[in-house]
Amino acid sequence: MKYAKKSDILVIALIAAAGLLFFLLYRFLLAEKGTYAEIYYRSELVKRIDLDHVRDSTFSIPQCPQVVFRLYNNGGIAFLKSDCPDKLCINSGKLHLSGQFAACLPNRILVKIVSSEKDEPDIIIG
Repeated sequence: MKYAKKSDILVIALIAAAGLLFFLLYRFLLAEKGTYAEIYYRSELVKRIDLDHVRDSTFSIPQCPQVVFRLYNNGGIAFLKSDCPDKLCINSGKLHLSGQFAACLPNRILVKIVSSEKDEPDIIIG
């Protein structure tokens, strides 16, 4: 069994440091704060919330009352309660940056943070 050389460890450390640097640059300098939260139930938009004008509150959508959302004063939204077995949606945390999303797959609910520019495409191919 061969062990890693000092140069191998140095290369791995440099790659990890570069990845961390790019992550922090994006997170704090390039990421855009989301303007709206869109809630989809079975791929249909059921609620659009302006995150710039919200107060701390909780709510649920009529289509799935067992899933509860929490709104934050600083413009964020999170899953608060759900009856799904794995609770991954609750563990996704607070969403506040444009492009972030969380889903509760057993209940078929998706929460997506979008910016105010509604007409720009999600992806360009070709």
